[in-house]
Formats: sequence, structure tokens, C-alpha cells
Amino acid sequence: AQEVRFASAIDAFLAADRSAPPPRRGILFIGSSIFRQWTGVSADMAPLPVFNRAFGGSRTTDLLTHLDR
Repeated sequence: AQEVRFASAIDAFLAADRSAPPPRRGILFIGSSIFRQWTGVSADMAPLPVFNRAFGGSRTTDLLTHLDR
């Protein structure tokens, strides 16, 4: 079976969410490296409840593949 692109990145996000859930009613930043490299998004967007789930090199089709996860 062929591995789904970015499956390991999504698995890591899900594991992190189990130990430290994202903020309730938080604003999701998702996409490619433009958001992945924005490491200070929480501080820059304060006091808004934001969380970053970007994974580098992704395209819209990659995001849609993992949407239900």
C-alpha cells in the first residue's frame, strides 16, 4: 500500500492534541510552509485563541485528504 502524503505529520498533530488539546473554539491556521514557519502565531495573534496545524509542502488536495482526521 502506498503511504498517504503527510500521514506522519497528521499523526503527530493528533498525538499532540490528545496530550494538549487545541483551544476551544480556536482559530485554525493550516496550510503549507507560510504558516508552518510562523512559529510565533500564538503571540502575534493574542488574545485570539489560535493554533497552528500547518505542514510544509502541502497542497489543498493534501489538506482535503486529511480533513476528517
